[in-house]
Amino acid sequence: MSNDAKLLYGLLLDWANLSKGNGYLDKDGTVRLYFTVEEAKEKLRRSRQVATGAFQELESSPSRSTLPMWAKSAFRSKLGARP
Repeated sequence: MSNDAKLLYGLLLDWANLSKGNGYLDKDGTVRLYFTVEEAKEKLRRSRQVATGAFQELESSPSRSTLPMWAKSAFRSKLGARP
């Protein structure tokens, strides 16, 4: 896994923990993140292509089954796939 994908995962995890801590949960207790490619591009200080690639890499990761449910939802929504 690339360093960009690892950093993106860390950013998403941090945002999810902050959201959960602040009580920003759906009715079913799920944390939903809206972290765009543009936001990833700015936070990673990388190109749009690299940021998109990091999302795609996390989505297709063999260890994806160990990702939290919020991460799976976030990756699907950023890549245009349905949950």
